[in-house]
Amino acid sequence: MSDGRKSAKSSKALPWEENSRLPETVLPLHYLLYLHPDLDTKLFSGSVSIEMNSTETRDYFLVHSKGLTLSNTQLLQQQPDDSWVPVALLDQFAYTPNEFWVMQTEVPVPAGQYKFSCSFNGSLANNGIVGFYNSTYVNENGDIRELATTKFEPTYARQAFPCFDEPSFKSTFEVTVVRPLQDYIVLSNMPVASQVIDQPSTGLAEVTFEKSVPMVTYLVCFIVSDFIYIGVRPLDLLLSYQLVIYIGVRPLDLLLSYQLVIYIGVRPLDLLLSGARLRSEEEQDSEVKRSKTQK
Repeated sequence: MSDGRKSAKSSKALPWEENSRLPETVLPLHYLLYLHPDLDTKLFSGSVSIEMNSTETRDYFLVHSKGLTLSNTQLLQQQPDDSWVPVALLDQFAYTPNEFWVMQTEVPVPAGQYKFSCSFNGSLANNGIVGFYNSTYVNENGDIRELATTKFEPTYARQAFPCFDEPSFKSTFEVTVVRPLQDYIVLSNMPVASQVIDQPSTGLAEVTFEKSVPMVTYLVCFIVSDFIYIGVRPLDLLLSYQLVIYIGVRPLDLLLSYQLVIYIGVRPLDLLLSGARLRSEEEQDSEVKRSKTQK
């Protein structure tokens, strides 16, 4: 498909050509994301469904996509009875200068709830160390081990799945990732909700994670690896010399629950006390300034 379409009657630039940003009048609400990385071929496939709210009448929809091949694209409109009906598309194509996938509707459609869905595939080997990519390490036996992981900040999520890849858009996510059954695990932002063995084929497992809190696309993460991880309570770590790195949740919530944490180097209790001391000093300085002002 071509990189841009102009009306035969006019050479005026179209919205996706003149603006490199997504319209603020279409808001993503929820993603249903499925990813199947193949560590042998270093390719991946997947599907995504994005529920959206359009706040105005329009005749086109955009999502970000880069380095992906899209197929089975569909745009649905929610009806008053909550059913979904297909929206007739005039055209759909990649506009690579702005990394958009463009969907033009046959007629303008009113404000309301819409759902974009498609299948896609891409390469784990063509993105360097951004997007959804392949990496390796040598284990203690001298064997080369493969893994697939992500690095989406600031705007690399579009290289893993079609999305609204700008920090002004927050959505919830339900993520399913396929892993090899033997030796490998999958981790993502949220705890595992379910797992289906020997799906989509024998020797694999589909791992589905709980629905996330609203977040931007660059915070979405997942990894398929044979790493060993330890789940501990961060409260216990306060008594050890470790630095806790939290991703996507409030530390206070973590203190009251068991979560996976990554830690190196510094005792969190020292950090908390240091922060408390800094706040106390700031409060004292502020009090002194107020006293001098009153005088």
